[in-house]
Amino acid sequence: MPDTAYNFNYILDAFVPPGQPQATPSPLDTTSAPLDINLKAITFKDVRVKYRDDVTGADVNAYVDTLRANFDKTDIANNSYRLKDLTVDGLDARARIYKGLPTPDSPPSADTLDIGL
Repeated sequence: MPDTAYNFNYILDAFVPPGQPQATPSPLDTTSAPLDINLKAITFKDVRVKYRDDVTGADVNAYVDTLRANFDKTDIANNSYRLKDLTVDGLDARARIYKGLPTPDSPPSADTLDIGL
């Protein structure tokens, strides 16, 4: 098996003055703040949605000519959206709900969608 581990430390050592210890790099800060988006309004035009989920038992087809939503509050980090008003023109939706696939018991998900209308 060939040795593919490369060590280029000798290049860094060449720039350290003789008799001076090499500085140890400080660790990088990899923490970050959650994504913060201020969403006030959104408009969709000529949208078609096809959604099929055999696990939950849903087959949905929808078409909307124009949809406009205005928000009082949005919190992307906590998956929370508060609608101020919603205007829809040209909506055609069809849904077939059927018995989904059996799933093993599992703990509830911590990620919950919170929509206020």
